[in-house]
Amino acid sequence: MRTLVFTLAMLLACTAIGQHMDHFSQLPDFRSHYPPERVFVVPEGESLALPAGDIDLLWVEGRVVVPRDGDLDLRVREIVVTPTGYFDGGTTTDPINGNVVITFADGQFIDDPGQWGFGILGFGRVDICGTWRDPWTIANGNLSGDSVPLGAGWSPGDRLIVMDTERYNWRDDGIYLLTEAGTLDRPLAFARPSREYVSPIVANLSRNITFRSENPAGMRGHALFADRAIVHSENVAVWGMGRTKPEPLSETNLPGRYPWHFHHNYGPDRPSPGGETFVCRNVVVDGEDYRTKVGITVHHTCWGRVENCVVARVGGSGFFIEDEVEVGNKINNNLAIRVTGTVANFQKNIIEGFNGAGFWMKCIANQLDGNIAVNCRHGFQTAITAPNFDSRLGYVNFPPPSHLYPLWSGGPITGKLTPYQTTLSAVGNLAACNIANGYDAWGPYDSVASFDGAWTVAPNGLPMEWTNSVFAHNGGHGVTQQTTTSSTFLNGCVVEGEFNAAFDQAIDYHHMVYAADSLFIGPVGVRTGRETILIDNEFDTEVGIWFDKVSSQNFAWGVTSVGNVFSSLDALAVQAGIVIEDIPPALHSMDDILANIAAFRAGIIGGNGDPDDAERERLLADIARVTEQIALVEQAIAGQQALLAELQAELAALQAALENL
Repeated sequence: MRTLVFTLAMLLACTAIGQHMDHFSQLPDFRSHYPPERVFVVPEGESLALPAGDIDLLWVEGRVVVPRDGDLDLRVREIVVTPTGYFDGGTTTDPINGNVVITFADGQFIDDPGQWGFGILGFGRVDICGTWRDPWTIANGNLSGDSVPLGAGWSPGDRLIVMDTERYNWRDDGIYLLTEAGTLDRPLAFARPSREYVSPIVANLSRNITFRSENPAGMRGHALFADRAIVHSENVAVWGMGRTKPEPLSETNLPGRYPWHFHHNYGPDRPSPGGETFVCRNVVVDGEDYRTKVGITVHHTCWGRVENCVVARVGGSGFFIEDEVEVGNKINNNLAIRVTGTVANFQKNIIEGFNGAGFWMKCIANQLDGNIAVNCRHGFQTAITAPNFDSRLGYVNFPPPSHLYPLWSGGPITGKLTPYQTTLSAVGNLAACNIANGYDAWGPYDSVASFDGAWTVAPNGLPMEWTNSVFAHNGGHGVTQQTTTSSTFLNGCVVEGEFNAAFDQAIDYHHMVYAADSLFIGPVGVRTGRETILIDNEFDTEVGIWFDKVSSQNFAWGVTSVGNVFSSLDALAVQAGIVIEDIPPALHSMDDILANIAAFRAGIIGGNGDPDDAERERLLADIARVTEQIALVEQAIAGQQALLAELQAELAALQAALENL
C-alpha cells in the first residue's frame, strides 16, 4: 500500500511539473477579447503574409511570413505563436532585407490577470533574422568631436551609444544618431581617452527588424519564448520593452515580463548531441529609460546560445541568468553598457538581480567567454544559493523533468546545485569603468555557519573560475567576495583596485581564493585571512597581502604564497591583534579540487543532447516495477471485489430465507 501511495504522489508531482511547463494553457483566449475585424488568425496548415497596419491580435496556428524585401510597419497588442504555429521572420540563409517595425500598442489589460498580453508570446517555431550590423566597434585611441569608428552594416539614422572611459560615476550623454556623412549628429559631450586594458567602445543599438513599445512610459511590451518553442533570433533590436520594473515585485509588478525572455524554454523534443535549444545572436535590448529590470533573460533553460548581443540602459541586470538550473548555455561575446541598479535598501536586491550588474548569474555552470561590461554598477555579479536555500526564500524550483532535459552525471537533476558546480569556461572577459566592482560574488544572506554539511567546506564552495580576464578601472574592488559560500579562481587575470584592494575577501565565511599567474594592481593586492592560495602572481601594490580576515580560527586552511613577486617591501600586512603564527596550516595542493571540477565539466559537456542511458534504464526499470505492483494491487482488489459480491449474494439469500419463515 505504501508503494501505491508513493506512486500516486509521484504522479501528482509529475503532473504539477507538466502544468508548470505548459505555459500556453495558462493564456487567456485573446481571440475573444477583440472585435473579429481586429484579429488576424493564421489557421493551422495555412501560410499567410504578415499584415501591416493596426490590429489588436495576431494569432498564429499555421505559418505567418514576413516579406523579405520592402518596409513593413505593424501596430499590435498581442502576437501569439501557438505550439503548431510558425512565425517566419527570416532565417540566416534567407534574412529580412527591408525595415520591419513591430510596435506594441499602449493600453490596458482586458481579462488578463496573468498580464501575459502586450507582447510576443512564442510556443511554436519562431525565426527572426535581419541583416548583419556589427554590434560595436572599439576605438584605437582617444575619442572626441563627432567622429567615431564605424562598423560593418552601419547606416544613417542608426542609434549609437558611446561608453565613458574616464569616470567611475559614468556620465549618461544619451544617444547619438549616425548622419549621412558617417559622423555623429552632434559632437561628443566629453572626450573618451583610452586607458590601460580598455579603449572607448561605440555600440550600435539599431537593426533592420525592431520590436518596440508605443509608449515606454505606459504599457510596455515584452517577449516570452517558452515550453517547446524553437527560437532563432538574430540581428534584432528591442527598444523600450520589458514591464517588470527594477523594484520589489508585487501584484502590479509581476516577474517574467522581460524584453527578450527564454522562459522554461525546452526547445526541440530531442536535440541532437551538441544541439541548442535556442539561438539569440546580435540582438540589441535598449531599455531606453532604465524602467525595465533586465535585458536578455535565460530562465530555467539549458543548452542555449546568447552571443554578440548588446544590452543598454536597463535598471537591474543586463544579461540575467535567473534561476539555479540553467546549465550548458553559451553566453559569449556580449556587451552590457549602462546598467544602473536603481533599487536602494531592498533586502533581496542582490539575490534577485536588482543591483546593476552587466551580467548577473544565479547558476554559473555555463560558458561565459569574451563578454564586456562597462558603465554599469557592477561588471559581473553572482548570487549563488546553497542547496535547499531556495526553500528559505520561499521559492519552488521545478526540476528539469528527465523527458525534457538531458541528464548528466553530477548535474542538477533535482534542480539543486552540486558541490563542484563551476563555470564551463570564463575566458577573455572584461569589466571596466563600472561604478562599483568588476566582479562581485554574493550568495545567501544567512550566516554560512547556519548551514551544515561538507558542501560548506571551501573547496566545495562552488568556484567561479576566471581565465585571462580583466577587472580594471572600476570604482570599487576589481574582485570581491561578499556574503557567499562561493569561491573564486583567477588564472592569468588582471585585477585592479584603483582605490581599494584589488581582491577583497570581505567576510570571513566559508569560501576560498585561488590565484595563479595573475597581476594585482592597487593599494592592496589581496585582502584576506585564510583559505587563500597565491601562486606565481605579480603584485604591483603598496601592500601585497593584507591579513585582517582571521576573526575565527575554525577553518581548515590558512594562506599559501608560492612564487609571487611583490613590488613593495610591504609584501605582508597584519591587522593589529592578529598573530601570523595563529593562522591555520595552509592548503598546498589543488589537485583533488581541480580533478573534481574537470569531472563536473566533462559530465555536463558529455551529457549534452541525449538523456543519460544508465539513468533512463533505471527509470524504465522502476516504472516497470511500479506498474507490476499496481497490477498486483488491482488484481487483489478485483479478487476482493469478487469475494464481496459473493458474500453480498449469500447475505441476500439468508435474508430472503429469514423473511419466508
